[in-house]
Amino acid sequence: MVGGGISVILTYYTAIKTFAAPAKDAQFAVMNFYRAEVRKLILAAVLFAAAVRFFGDVFAPVVVTFALTLTVYWFALLWDTNDG
Repeated sequence: MVGGGISVILTYYTAIKTFAAPAKDAQFAVMNFYRAEVRKLILAAVLFAAAVRFFGDVFAPVVVTFALTLTVYWFALLWDTNDG
């Protein structure tokens, strides 16, 4: 659950930071997105450091569940509601 929780927190944080401010123009929207992604990477490092600290003896399942949630996100992008 920890790896999946980290993934959900990172995705939620990025979405909130990306869409929090209305985009005045395309350059502002792209810059806002890049800032959110950089902050997401920093937050990921902090959360994984905490996971190592508290779940160091079972860290492999943490990484596996994180990777599995990422694959779910990737396959969700392939989902087409027009397929029937």
